[in-house]
Amino acid sequence: MRLLLAVAVLIFGYHYLRNGWPFNEKRKTIGNFVARLMWCGTFVVAYILLSLPNTRLDVAVAYFFLSFAAILIPHAIAQDMGRYEKNSIPTFQNRWISFFIKVSQERWQGWPLWKRTAIDMLQMLVIGAARGLCVFIPPTLLGASITGAAAAVAIVACWQPLAYAIGHYIPFKGLNNAPNSSEWGEFLIGAGWALALVVA
Repeated sequence: MRLLLAVAVLIFGYHYLRNGWPFNEKRKTIGNFVARLMWCGTFVVAYILLSLPNTRLDVAVAYFFLSFAAILIPHAIAQDMGRYEKNSIPTFQNRWISFFIKVSQERWQGWPLWKRTAIDMLQMLVIGAARGLCVFIPPTLLGASITGAAAAVAIVACWQPLAYAIGHYIPFKGLNNAPNSSEWGEFLIGAGWALALVVA
């Protein structure tokens, strides 16, 4: 029951609060900084839910700041699972992960969807691993389990590409998500973070 509640909290925190809902869809009212702080707050709430009665204040505080750092790692370029025109927005925000896989626009567009999807899944795995490392490895310096941290990183790394891939095959509109879109993938991300917190 606590796991399901933590999943709900993290889905709400990552997909809705982090994107500025219910304030507005484009975060004009509260801004990215405050929206990200709200995500950090929900992450700590989920940690408390899953760690009671053995909650540690030092780890909770660390998770607040570490989850903020992790959410700064951009992932926009890979979230559309092969459907994104990779070179159409040449900014650091959207292109940084392409450092690992350099593909020209012409070559990218000539590939079949399955190949572009596979590359985006690989890029999203790298992003998930980076975010997981950022959140779960530093608390090992406070005595958190190294084995648990490694398992948590693996869950986040694997769940990140899976969530977005699955999201593009959800054919209906609901919960403010468009059908067959990265919005559903973003909705699913919270479940992976909850599972990672369980094992960390």
